[in-house]
Amino acid sequence: MTHLHKFYLILLVAVLTAGTMLYFQIIRANNIDTKPTTLPLVDQNFTEIPLTITDKPLGNPGAQLLIIGFFDFNEKTDRDQANLIADFVKNNPQATQFYIKNNPGEKWFGDDRTLVHRALICASTQKKYWEFLSELTNIEKNNPETLSKIAVNLNLNGDAWQNCLNSEITKQTIEADSALAKNLGLNATPAIFVNNKKLNLDKNIDLNDLLNKLIAI
Repeated sequence: MTHLHKFYLILLVAVLTAGTMLYFQIIRANNIDTKPTTLPLVDQNFTEIPLTITDKPLGNPGAQLLIIGFFDFNEKTDRDQANLIADFVKNNPQATQFYIKNNPGEKWFGDDRTLVHRALICASTQKKYWEFLSELTNIEKNNPETLSKIAVNLNLNGDAWQNCLNSEITKQTIEADSALAKNLGLNATPAIFVNNKKLNLDKNIDLNDLLNKLIAI
């Protein structure tokens, strides 16, 4: 066999080998499932979420249906969802309990995103947390003037409320909630748990309808 014939034989074997490998790669690629994974509406994993004496629930503390939500009240969606759940609990006060955890986002160009959370905590010291939260549904911006106006409308003690806004205890409460959210791997809000199982919500889910179904179980 001449050197030229050997060269063509080696070239033919190489082409056949490459073709065979390409064929199997195509077969393997066709067998890969590229369909998006559909998450269950209620996650099956149990998530331990510690509650402290500073966490004051709406509803019945001994109720079977426990709802815990992590919210950023700078966002309208979070304010709306929290108020929707609050209304649901008010309509089912003996069967439900609702706790809110603070999870404000990072500062944007010096904008203090903890302010609205501090305002709510300080309204809570005067037993007006849920009333203050309800008022937040109608505002455009959580600036000091708007929040102070809500405090006046709710007849809060202005001096006590202002002093509370800047207290270390108030700041530490928010920091503790945010640290908990980070430890749980919560990268977005709202994050809502029912009986310590996370709800995988999207824009097509009717949260009120879902809660009604869960309370009936």
